This record gives sequence, structure tokens and C-alpha cells, in this order.
Amino acid sequence: MSMLPAQPQRPLLVYLDVNVLVFWILPQSHLPGRAATHADSREEVVKLFDIFKKHAGLASNIQVVTCPWSLIEAHSALYLDALWKNGVVPPKKRKDRKYDPRKWIFPPHAPSLQHATAQLSTAMRQLGTLVSLDILTPDTQLWQTALSVCEECGIYAPDAIHLAAAIHSGCDAIVTGDIDFVNKIDWMAQGGAITQIAASPFPAGTQPALEACPLQPHKRLKNPHPTAREYLAQRGYI
Repeated sequence: MSMLPAQPQRPLLVYLDVNVLVFWILPQSHLPGRAATHADSREEVVKLFDIFKKHAGLASNIQVVTCPWSLIEAHSALYLDALWKNGVVPPKKRKDRKYDPRKWIFPPHAPSLQHATAQLSTAMRQLGTLVSLDILTPDTQLWQTALSVCEECGIYAPDAIHLAAAIHSGCDAIVTGDIDFVNKIDWMAQGGAITQIAASPFPAGTQPALEACPLQPHKRLKNPHPTAREYLAQRGYI
């Protein structure tokens, strides 16, 4: 008789990168060339969130963690999508995948800003009722952890904040749609940098082993990694 892996006694802490939130919030992407990949990623996120919902409120549940920086980045992404959706982008730029109207349209387009604000507010309020959600409050030590991440590998500043928040909050896994971010975390973990950085908020030997989980398999992954749903399955949550 096969035996499922036993669930841990404490909640499993899963940190969500901002792209996961954006995939969940946006039913479709209006950015040039993004519709198909967005749809595939969103389908995977919806399945993942269904698992989170099933375990919300249980004794050994899944605690979903993110930080205010995710909300800031998400609003910016939603505003960008709204600018394309509302036709604010000049006609000659509408096929340019690299054109970012947030840089050139000023003053900002008020209806698109308001749409992004309402979208984010509604989505986060809904998410808080569906899953066990913890929005981590940054403190001085978290910012120092983010600086340490930057000093160790020169990681892109917003990603450094997300990784620092996941380390600082003792998360078991960080879920992201950014394959380059997974590779960076992998490199830091193999070199011992994450263990060294985590030694500040956690006593030696007590910090969780942080697993970087992509939403989907990808050919650019430097090393094999379970997807987020595979990771949960391995631990008996599916």
C-alpha cells in the first residue's frame, strides 16, 4: 500500500513572487505578444490557488506569504496593462513589445490608474478570504537582508526584496514565473549564500531550506526543479 508523505506539523510557508499575483489578478494580458504565455501561466496559477484554498484553515495548512513590495509592483503591472487595454498607447507603438507607456505618458492616465487601483484592491481583498494570507511587514532587518542578497550576487533589486522577504519570514518555498530568478536562487543556495544570509534572522540550523519553485517546467532552468504543484504533491498536499 502506497503511503503519502506526512504533512508537517506547522503550516507550510509559501512565498508568492509578484508575477504569480499578476497572473491571478489579470484574466488576460493586453500587452503585445503576451496573451498566450499569460494564459498558460494564469491557468497554472489558478490550479495552484485551488490547492491553497483547500488547505486554508486546516491545522497543518498552507500559509501564503508575500510583502507590500509585491502590491507596489503588481499595481505598476496592472497600470501598464490598463494603458494598453484602454488604447492610450500611440498607434505607431502598438506593435512594439519593448515600448513602456509608463515612461512616456505623463501626466499619468487617470482612468487606467483608477482601474489598476480598483483591480488590485478587489483582488487582494478576495484573496484574503480564499487562502491563509500573510502580508509581511518589512522592518530594518528585512532591508538589511535584501542588501545582503544584492551584495552576494548583484541580483535585480526588486527580486532581492522578494528573496529577502522569503528568507526573513522563514518560507519553505518561493513560487515565481521568472526562470532567471529561479536560477539565481539556485546559484545562491548551492554556494551557501542563502544559508549564510538566513543566519541573521534565524539561529544556526533552524532556518528552513528554501526551495525555488517555477510555475511550469522550462528549458532555461539550469538545474531540475519541481514546479510549485509538484512540490506540494511531494509533501502530500495534493
